[in-house]
Amino acid sequence: MRREDWRGRVMDILEAIDRIEGFIAGLDAETFRRDRKARDAVVWNLTVVGEAARAVPDALQARHPDVPWAKMRDTRNLLVHEYFGIDDDIVWATVTRNLLPLAPRLRELLSDPREALTDAQ
Repeated sequence: MRREDWRGRVMDILEAIDRIEGFIAGLDAETFRRDRKARDAVVWNLTVVGEAARAVPDALQARHPDVPWAKMRDTRNLLVHEYFGIDDDIVWATVTRNLLPLAPRLRELLSDPREALTDAQ
């Protein structure tokens, strides 16, 4: 879903993370490598994460440097431009070690009353 404000973009990231979590539920790294549908679905949603992160205003990103905005964008760029060299083990590690644990922080950001008072668009 395309949303124009930063909150909508963070919600897009969270939706993509939720989808990824669903796609890999019950899988281990080896099963993930063999499951083309799960791999393709995860890669697509990682692309969505990076695209949505790109649309989050620089000022908001600067206020929340603990969120790896640049890494999300860079991952998207790698997946889109180097699609022929995607390493399933790196995708698995990125999702399980970095992306899924990020969801609570992003939910916190959405509910941060200080951000409600700022013009983050």
